[in-house]
Amino acid sequence: MTQLLQALSLPIHLDALLAMLRYGRGVELRWRNLPGAPVIALLTKYGVKTYAPRMISDRERSIRVPAQQGRWAEYLCKRAGIPMSGALIDASNRNVKPGPMPQEWKVPARPVGFVGMIFRIFSTR
Repeated sequence: MTQLLQALSLPIHLDALLAMLRYGRGVELRWRNLPGAPVIALLTKYGVKTYAPRMISDRERSIRVPAQQGRWAEYLCKRAGIPMSGALIDASNRNVKPGPMPQEWKVPARPVGFVGMIFRIFSTR
């Protein structure tokens, strides 16, 4: 398994680099104790583009979103009860508590890059 992850490391980094060239560095959302797929699926339903997923440690993950969508993405994650970690993107989201979600967008965000397509394929099963 470790060899497979090492073999995929370069293509995943290249995919992240290409996404950042297209959408900018954006902002990083970090969370704990939850896999990446549910967070990506949530944000995608609300039209947020996600790219450059990372495993920071065994329990902490992150994803990048375009800077213009960072405040909205952080709000959605906090509202959905995702255990966020790291610095706040927007101070106005400090007091957001888990609760009812806003109505989903009719058009989800399109996958970004190869990794985005893989997440889309496995999250629709």
